[in-house]
Amino acid sequence: MKFFRWLGGASFIRLFLMKSIYKFLLEFSVVFLLIQSAQADIAGSWRGWGEWSFDGSGARCSNVHFVFDETEEELIRRSGQLDCEYVGMEEYPLTLQKSGESLLLNGVVVGKFDANHYQWTEKYSERVTIEVSIIRTGSHIDYTENWFDKETGPLYEIHARWFGSP
Repeated sequence: MKFFRWLGGASFIRLFLMKSIYKFLLEFSVVFLLIQSAQADIAGSWRGWGEWSFDGSGARCSNVHFVFDETEEELIRRSGQLDCEYVGMEEYPLTLQKSGESLLLNGVVVGKFDANHYQWTEKYSERVTIEVSIIRTGSHIDYTENWFDKETGPLYEIHARWFGSP
């Protein structure tokens, strides 16, 4: 009994238990966040805003809306809309197949992906390509779309931030 009093009795036991509980909660939180970020995908309906730059000027896009589905085998853009001050664009549906860390369109590698980053190149025409980058960080997505003409260089640059309901 003297030993128990010497250690501070119940106060020592309470302190020991409190430290153990805090340590467990901290470790559990870190593991939970790592699992969540490793499983992040972009499936869902995403809305936000952005900017569309072209010919040295830009237009604010106050209404940007994209819808994606994602499975183990595919990344599917269901729809996309950019409503900017005096320009607008409808994105057509697109299905990319996943193979390892590669994204394929009709069996041809067009990009790559990992847990939170997707990037690919689309062919708009014989002269024009579109480089797309999507980075998911928590509950938002940073979207970039760069349009290039083989002969004249950069055409458009679109940057957007989306928030969603995945």
